[in-house]
Amino acid sequence: MKMIMKKEIMPLGMNLFIQPYEENPYAKKVTDGGLQLIDGDFKNPDSGENEKLNQEIRCAKVLEVGPECKYVKPGDDVFFRMSITIPIPFMGQGFFMTNEPNILSVINDDLSTRFN
Repeated sequence: MKMIMKKEIMPLGMNLFIQPYEENPYAKKVTDGGLQLIDGDFKNPDSGENEKLNQEIRCAKVLEVGPECKYVKPGDDVFFRMSITIPIPFMGQGFFMTNEPNILSVINDDLSTRFN
């Protein structure tokens, strides 16, 4: 993991360090004209009102995993619930900790090979 002032930090057990993205990199839409739109607002079909997406579900980069993690690896992107993360105040790095069972989904190449 990161080494700052000769100190290292590693998650234990099934815990993992994640760093949430400012915006979900997978929520982009491209129009026929090539214009990129960020999917953050939507029209509610019930009320007809414009509403914001629920920010409870977020996307993050996995920085490091504990030795008991079976499925999530460093470098994966994951969807997770923000309410079940814990901020880790380590040298202002913006890390959050959660554990592998709290990850909703993993995003990376060749996952079908990894999970077979």
